Amino acid sequence: MNSNQENSRRQFLRNTALASLSAGFIPVIGSA
Repeated sequence: MNSNQENSRRQFLRNTALASLSAGFIPVIGSA
């Protein structure tokens, strides 16, 4: 039961990391 909750939490963390990475890259691409 816990593995499913752990999986969704890990996926949420990955999505958050990807979102922050994208947010960091967008200004760089825009200025370049």
